[in-house]
Order: sequence, then C-alpha cells, then structure tokens
Amino acid sequence: MASSSLNSYVSNLISEISEAAKALPGDPFQDDQARKTLQALSQKLAGALETPMDTIRKMNYAPQSLAICRVAIKGGWFKVLADGDNPKTATELANATGAERELIVRLFRILAAVGIVAEVGRETYSSTPVTNALTHPPIYSAVEHFSCEVLRSFLELPEYLVQNNYRMPSEPSKTPFVDIYGKGIFDHFKDSPARGSNFNVFMEGHQEGKRNWLDIYPLQDRLASDLDEEENAVLLVDIGGGLGHDLRDFGNRRGSMPGRLVLQDLPAIISEVDSSKKPEVEAMAYDYYTPQPIEGARIYYFRAVFHSWNDEICQKILKNQMSAMRKGYSRLLINEMVLHDSEVPLYAAAADVQMMVILGGIERTETQWRQLLDSVGLKIVDIWVMEEGADSIIEADFRD
Repeated sequence: MASSSLNSYVSNLISEISEAAKALPGDPFQDDQARKTLQALSQKLAGALETPMDTIRKMNYAPQSLAICRVAIKGGWFKVLADGDNPKTATELANATGAERELIVRLFRILAAVGIVAEVGRETYSSTPVTNALTHPPIYSAVEHFSCEVLRSFLELPEYLVQNNYRMPSEPSKTPFVDIYGKGIFDHFKDSPARGSNFNVFMEGHQEGKRNWLDIYPLQDRLASDLDEEENAVLLVDIGGGLGHDLRDFGNRRGSMPGRLVLQDLPAIISEVDSSKKPEVEAMAYDYYTPQPIEGARIYYFRAVFHSWNDEICQKILKNQMSAMRKGYSRLLINEMVLHDSEVPLYAAAADVQMMVILGGIERTETQWRQLLDSVGLKIVDIWVMEEGADSIIEADFRD
C-alpha cells in the first residue's frame, strides 16, 4: 500500500474507532457488540501499522506463550501470583513453588510482554484478569488441551499434507492427530484417563464468557405449548452432553415446562457426572452411532457434536435420532457454528481447521448445514445467532 493510501486508511480507522468508542457504555463489557466492534477496528489499526516482519515475528513467537502458560499452570506460579492483591517478587514465587528464580524471571518476561502477567518493578509481578482466569479449572484445562492434543496435531499438518498430496483429512482414522498419537482422539482419551478428564473439564467450561443459548433461543414461544404431560414424558435429551452443563442450565430455565431431562454420553463420561448438582437430570450411557432409545421427546439437543464428523458419519447420527423423533412434535436443536461464506472470524476459522486436523471434521456454513440436513429428510426451521459468523442455534424438523 502506498504511503499516502496507508495514511488515509489509518486516519479513517482512527475516525471509526473514535466513533465506535462513543457507543461504549461506562462498563465496556456490558455491551458485547459495541465492545467487539471497537476491538475489531483496533485490531485492524494495529495490523495496518505492522511491518510484514512484525506480523511474522508475532506469528512465530505465539506458541511460546501457550507453552509457558502451561509451565506456569503446572508449576503453580499463577495460583501463587493470584493469591491476594499484593505484587510478588521472583524470589517469593520461587520460594513458594520450588522453581528456580531465574527461570521464573526469563519466562515471565514473555508473559508480561503479552499481558498475561503484569511486571510492576524489577523482577516483581502482579496478577492480571488473564492470570486470574488461568487459575480456574476449565481455563487451565483448555491450555493443557491446546498445548498437547491441538498444537501437536497442527505442527504435524504440513508433513501430513505432503504425504497425502494436499488432500484434506476427512476420515477420523486418517488425520494428523492419528499420525502423532497412533489412535483417534476418543481412543486416546479412553487409554489415557487423565487426558480424557482434562478434556471433559475443558468442555464443561467451554461456554464460559459466551452467550448462553437460552438467552437467544425463544424456548417458551417455540416449544412450551402442547407438551406431553404423561408421567414418563421426556422434555429434552442432551446427546453427547458431557458432564451436563447445558442440561443443568436448561433445567434452571425451563420454568413450568413438564418432562424428564436426560443426559446421554459414553459410559466413561457418564461415570464422571455428579448427579448431586442437579438430581432431576437422568444420566444415561449412550453411543449416538446406535438408535436413540428415548422415543418421542420434545427436544433432541446436540452441542458441538456434528463439527467433529464428516457428512457420512453425521448422516448416521441424525438418522439414529430421527427414528425416535415423533413427527409433528419432536424438534432437533443443534448448538454449533454457522460460518459465513466470507470474512469468517479468526476464532471460527481456527476451530474449523482444528476439527479437520484432529477428527477430519468441519465447521459448516449455512449452505452446508442445509445440505446435510436435507440429505436425511430434515429441514432448517430457523437459525438464531449467538455470535455473528460463529455460534448459533439451528432448529430442525422433518422435511415436508
């Protein structure tokens, strides 16, 4: 871009940022859309002021922050730093954790540079909101998962594509993840229970900081009328629902809607469910590759399941649910990303490639969702968007 054009572009961005800032409330986190608009413009401005080498260096050094966060989590450094409001020296952190003082100094230089900790004096640090977040199990479990299962698979991708003539992984048994670990991810979790437990904790808190699907899906308007009130009637089946986070939220918000709430997942996951958190939730071991045993429920709900699999596998899963759905009564709700055809947010684009690299899966566009559901005799009734270009709720019914 010519110097005059760049100057004009930067000036226009600064003007847009100034206008966007006026829309922010006193607490910018109270208006998520205004905050994200300003954030996107600020990122464009930062990018415009980077040289190509600035951008390449940032990209090259990004994995270091992830790896060092994992070190600090496993070493207990963040917990000590976040304990209390007072800053702590490297010596104090070393004495509390047993780590070498100079190691903490050298690694915290990087974390301070990216805002994960704050350097408030010579070899003296205080926690930030990011530090505090990294002491919570769902968050540090995410770092653990991305450091191991995800990052290692991405690093294998270039060699995988060379060996496979630059063809996308589309089968769960033939992916960069399988090349690294020698097995699929779910077998990996089965054979390494600690890794599986870590993943379950990560998924339990995966929605933290995101809008709840019940905030945007009009449950009472769509599905609360003419409900089956028989004693054994089922209101919602959460298929592949992990430890039951979504189902517990649903139970808290269903109001007077009658019916049983059933959580389904593989036996190893169901065995970890704490029924005391929500005793009205029934936990049932179930493999969605087999016919659905709960017939005639009002809602069959999936979150983050179909993105793991190619269309052929998804068709089998869908047909297994359709055999139990009651026409004219049951609905299928899918909580997943619905990508735009262009200008996809980084988070959503990265999630798509992550699914491809680990499972041969895909985050689908609206067109791809319609094609998939139509292929098994279903239709999209409507789509409710939680995050533009990404997380959405799809309501589906039998095609006429």
